[in-house]
Amino acid sequence: MEKSLPTIESDLVSFPISYALPMKHFLLSLLLILPLLNGCQECGPQKELTVDVSISGTPNRLKKITALGVLNDEKLKEQSDSTLKDYWMLKLPISLNSDQTTYIFEFENRTDTMAIFYVRDFYYEDGCGFVADVKSARGLSTFSNLSVSATSYIGKGEFLNPYHGGIRIHAYL
Repeated sequence: MEKSLPTIESDLVSFPISYALPMKHFLLSLLLILPLLNGCQECGPQKELTVDVSISGTPNRLKKITALGVLNDEKLKEQSDSTLKDYWMLKLPISLNSDQTTYIFEFENRTDTMAIFYVRDFYYEDGCGFVADVKSARGLSTFSNLSVSATSYIGKGEFLNPYHGGIRIHAYL
C-alpha cells in the first residue's frame, strides 16, 4: 500500500498540504511588500542633474566636448570618447551654480556652441531635505537646428515604469 500526502481540495485545484503552508507565507509576504514598492516618497534626482542631448546630421567625428566654467571635465571627456557615430545620445551635466550651461562641441571639420538657459528651483521638502529642480529651459546654438524641451526632474513613476523628466535637446548639424 502506497502512502500519499494529505491534500487540500477545492473545486479548482488539489495540492498537498506541504505546499499550502509555504504558499500561504509567500502570499502574505507579497501582500506586505507591495505597498512598500508603491509608497516611496519622490524626492527628485539623487545625483547631478543632466541634460539629454541627441545630435544628428552629416556624419562627423566628435573629437571633444567642453563646458565653459567647468572644474572637472571627465564626464564630458567620457562622452566624446564613446561617441563616434553620425547619431549621438549624450547625457551631459548642467551647472547648478548658474542659470545657464554652455557647451562647445569640437568635430573633425567644425566647432559648434550650445548654450542652455534654465530656471533653477531649490526648495525644502519634508522627508527629503533640500531638493533641486529645473522649471523651464531654452537654448541658443550654432547648430543648424536646435529643439529644447523641459519637464520637471521630479515626478512619480510607477512600478517598472520610472518617471523620466528633465531637459531634452535635439541638435541637427
